[in-house]
Amino acid sequence: MSGLVRLVAALAVLAAVAQWAGPQWLAAAVAQALASENAGYRPAVAITAVPFWMLLYGHFQTVVVDAAPLVVDQFRVRRALLVWQDGTVSVPALLEHRLVVQSPGHITVRLTVSDQDLSRFLQANAPLKNPEVHIEPGGVNLAATVALKGMVVPLDLTGQLRLAPDGEAVWFLPAQVDGIPLPVPTALTVFDLHRLHPWVPMRLAQLTLGPGQLELTAVSTAG
Repeated sequence: MSGLVRLVAALAVLAAVAQWAGPQWLAAAVAQALASENAGYRPAVAITAVPFWMLLYGHFQTVVVDAAPLVVDQFRVRRALLVWQDGTVSVPALLEHRLVVQSPGHITVRLTVSDQDLSRFLQANAPLKNPEVHIEPGGVNLAATVALKGMVVPLDLTGQLRLAPDGEAVWFLPAQVDGIPLPVPTALTVFDLHRLHPWVPMRLAQLTLGPGQLELTAVSTAG
């Protein structure tokens, strides 16, 4: 009888070790796969999978990814915190440091984007020279220069940031130019979710302004 007890105890220990080691191994593989797409920055990854053998099929209850910074195709955000629930990935692809989503489950991403990040985005994607974005809880200021008929004209814009109706971008809605109210409403894209190449279809659901940065919440739209 004592031998049976020892055997059961040994199996329990092995199961406990496997329950710990399995998620650790998959988390390391996911972190390596993401680092190859994040300019070499290796994010912190934690995985919950009970029982552990579901990992053999690439399935999990929860994955938490904390990337600071997140860099995709030279586009940078200060931090991305991802919570991924009930998803499935390809294990063979992970062994090749690739992330292939087989079942998206539900994903929530919280992005922290600094005013410097937005300035760099505008420099690369808008007809503005030397843009400088300054974010405060009450609004946004954008200083830049623009070329008009061979002349370089300085601009000083104040306004608000809003989510685009389709949830795919953040718009800057200027209300004043050099202290003069704009006669015609206009919108300038200062952040595009697609530039981050999300693994699954997503949309922006919430925007909050803070000193020097904005917080964005994106959620998956397929599951």
